[in-house]
Amino acid sequence: MANVICLQEEVTASVGAAIPQTQNKFSITAAMSTLAKMRADADNNYETYEVLGRKATRELMGRVYAMLCNAKASGQFGRLIANIRADFKQQDVKVKATSKDSSLLIRYIFTKASDKQVHVYGRALDVAYDEQDVAPAKFAEWVEKTEGGFEGIRSNSAATVDSTSKVKTALSKCQSERTLETIDKIDWVGNEDYKVIIAFRNADDTADLKDPCLSDEQQEATLLRYLAETKKADAAKKPKKPSKDAINMVKEMETKVIEQQSSVDQLSLEIEMYSEEGKPCEELRSMLYVENIKLNVISESLKIAKAALAA
Repeated sequence: MANVICLQEEVTASVGAAIPQTQNKFSITAAMSTLAKMRADADNNYETYEVLGRKATRELMGRVYAMLCNAKASGQFGRLIANIRADFKQQDVKVKATSKDSSLLIRYIFTKASDKQVHVYGRALDVAYDEQDVAPAKFAEWVEKTEGGFEGIRSNSAATVDSTSKVKTALSKCQSERTLETIDKIDWVGNEDYKVIIAFRNADDTADLKDPCLSDEQQEATLLRYLAETKKADAAKKPKKPSKDAINMVKEMETKVIEQQSSVDQLSLEIEMYSEEGKPCEELRSMLYVENIKLNVISESLKIAKAALAA
């Protein structure tokens, strides 16, 4: 036993003696050489992963866009989206009933993408199909040649609408109105800082507040309508041609009505499919009820806006 202890002490002493006394010295020459190697590795990684990765994403998105074009050309796009929604439901994936079809398609394929990335990719599909009429074979090239790529497409399309500043103006004007009452609690979604609420009058002149669960786009349309109507009320009451802003606002509202009608049609199609397959569809019927309420709200708003435009 004593021999083992002595042996351990000798080994420990030997290892300790092997440690160099200059271990804390720093060599600039060696460091610069290492940095040069890391720089080369970074360049290689950029070319291998980032450049090729972006190219692969553009090509994959081109295939997605081709699928979208073929489905719409065949008149089967609504059924395709209905199947995607049904698959999401089966997988217990939560998606908004008001989500755009393009966003649903992107979410179904890019399962690990953030909400922002889904919006950016979905917007590229919408711009390519609805605004630019891009051929499927040219989609990847179109994205590559656009400054900023996918993000540039989103930014450019948002800038053409030029509604962000108007929404801010409308919000500021709303905040300057007289406060009727402060509610103790309200269900906020995410980081939203305003919500459009509908007040229903009771027999005793009290009011029940209802949340129609409007999408961001629908709430913005409401604010833009409010802004246009208040501007009109503040203006001198004399015959004049409708402003371009008012005309564009009505066109935007017409688009919202079409989109909402599409959501209602898709849900109706899903219910029909579920009924044919003998699956329960109570939840879908509830969603359809809510979507029909939204459709009625924005349709009535459109009627009012058109009447105001014609006055």
